[in-house]
Amino acid sequence: MVTAEAAALPREATASAAADRRGYVRETAEAAGAPIIEGLACRWLGVHRTPIRYASRRAPDTELRARLRELAATHARWGGPRLAWLLVREGRPDSDKRIEWVYREESLAVRRGSRKRVARGPRAAATAGGTE
Repeated sequence: MVTAEAAALPREATASAAADRRGYVRETAEAAGAPIIEGLACRWLGVHRTPIRYASRRAPDTELRARLRELAATHARWGGPRLAWLLVREGRPDSDKRIEWVYREESLAVRRGSRKRVARGPRAAATAGGTE
């Protein structure tokens, strides 16, 4: 049978969580010893079969990710919209929304400047120079 720890599956709506669930189902089926039906393993784990059988048809966007990381490194103060504008000008067929989605997925962000130093404590009163 399945232990309580194995039954507690991550429920985040991310691609990696879905891949983890697929792995849990495979491991459960293999741990049973005998050949086990996929539907039964899913039922034991409390997971629907649809995401387990899912296979993405989208082409990998490794070229876009690499170019976006390269541009973000050279233009550290540019955000996602401006980098999307630049990539569209370069002739990329991707939409600006897709480029910004990949930008966020790559955990890229605008590097913020350092804070302005604020004076601490009381300041000396300024004397009027030359009005004596």
